[in-house]
Amino acid sequence: NKSREPRLDAVTMALAAELLVMTALAPDRDTARQHCEDALTSGRAAEFFGRMAAALGGPVDFLERSEHYLPKANCIAEIYPSEDGYLASIDTRRVGNAIIGLGGGRGRADDALDLSTGFTEIASVGEQVSKERPLALVHATDEETADAAISEYRAACTISSSPPETRSLICETVV
Repeated sequence: NKSREPRLDAVTMALAAELLVMTALAPDRDTARQHCEDALTSGRAAEFFGRMAAALGGPVDFLERSEHYLPKANCIAEIYPSEDGYLASIDTRRVGNAIIGLGGGRGRADDALDLSTGFTEIASVGEQVSKERPLALVHATDEETADAAISEYRAACTISSSPPETRSLICETVV
């Protein structure tokens, strides 16, 4: 059971709960959230995902042995902030362009994708970053490409000496 990134988890659970309520599979959001939580913690969600991946032609043991099937980058490097502090904001468009530069995204529809490239271990907005906690890890084909992505990622991040104001992830629910 891997830990779940709190912000992604909150948004995903809210969306899933809303869908359960909209389709009358749960009477209210609280019950729906509990159903979602139970599906994740019991392993049912992972079991369904594994069956779905296999039905689509993927390996039947993908979840158990994903590292065997997923491509690995030749170069993995930590992206340290230019100064210690708190991650105040991230220019996601700039990060997306950095992913395109790595080969993990498309500039044109017919561009090939390198699925071994990208960013992982991404610090959340508000998190303290330093030499002990980098902004992210970059996965690249070579050091030159990694260095360019590191520069772009670092430029996409705004570091503050104090934590940014906490904002709600979900502003409102439109029904």
